[in-house]
Amino acid sequence: MKILDRHLIKNFLFFLFAGTLLFIFIFLIVDMSDNLTSYIEGGRRAKEIFFIYLYQIPSLVILLFPIGALVALFFTVGLMVKNNEFTAVKAAGVSMYRFMSPIFVLIIVLSSFLFLFNETAVVRANKRYREIKEHEIFALTNARDFVVFLDRNTIFKGEFFSIKTKRINKPEIYFFDEEGKIKREIIAESGFYTDNSWNFERAKDIALNESDSVFSFHLNMDVSDIIHILPEEILIDRENTDIYSIGNIQNTISSIKKSGYDYKKQSTEIAYRFYYMLINLIIILIGSSFVINIKNTGIAFGLSLSILISFIYWGFLQGFRSAAESGSGNAFLLLLIPNILFLIVGSSLFIFARK
Repeated sequence: MKILDRHLIKNFLFFLFAGTLLFIFIFLIVDMSDNLTSYIEGGRRAKEIFFIYLYQIPSLVILLFPIGALVALFFTVGLMVKNNEFTAVKAAGVSMYRFMSPIFVLIIVLSSFLFLFNETAVVRANKRYREIKEHEIFALTNARDFVVFLDRNTIFKGEFFSIKTKRINKPEIYFFDEEGKIKREIIAESGFYTDNSWNFERAKDIALNESDSVFSFHLNMDVSDIIHILPEEILIDRENTDIYSIGNIQNTISSIKKSGYDYKKQSTEIAYRFYYMLINLIIILIGSSFVINIKNTGIAFGLSLSILISFIYWGFLQGFRSAAESGSGNAFLLLLIPNILFLIVGSSLFIFARK
């Protein structure tokens, strides 16, 4: 590694760390000004409030890294251009592409690390944050007042389920006709899972029709032909995708497939996470196009224009993300469109900046 590369990387990392830390601090201060009073009035303890903000930090690192990297780029390369150091580098025969290559490689490496960071520390912190803030337990051992759609016309619910004992309090199954009316219901005192089968204890099986109903009572009723999910699937949170790693989201998708419901939100989340590295690279590519000509435009103008284009890019991403979640197409293909579009824009601007 050349001295120039080490100099670039060292300064970039310093400004990246300082800038990201500053943006996180500003974000937390703004959040405190909006919500701290309501937390205190709501009877939150100081320790609880502290952890609410502490567990936000990992996700903020992921969220604010692109803007922190953009600022670091302008402070690192921009100052070199402004102080004629870049002119000296070009005079030594170093091309603009070779000069910027350490930054691009570093962004790829850091984005890869943050991808792994998101799959481990961030999802765990998000889970704890939601548990504390919403007073809900996204537990891996128990589920209270759960509802599971077994298919489009069958609902399985219960008051309490323990994965340790594999027992359910007050399990109920409801069957609906095409008009949404209950045609059959099974209500039991308790239930349990053993030897790969579900059983209800002291169960009432009621078949309903327009004229009358047929009632039967079972001390022990095997409902394995109705409940075709594993005990672990009861504990899956199907809405909050940010508390799960990609592996866990894929398990959620497998569970949802059994019920016949769509899993577009989950598949979109997986696609978006995989594109994270490319998103960061495109934003830096856009910024590089302006930072090279900083002597003509000034740091403030160049940075502002880079942020503006990056936010337009971000808006396109969120628009296509919403389209994917609504079922307008394959999530990976839909999210590829804005990434390819702005990769072309960024590359064109970068080539134009060289000329």
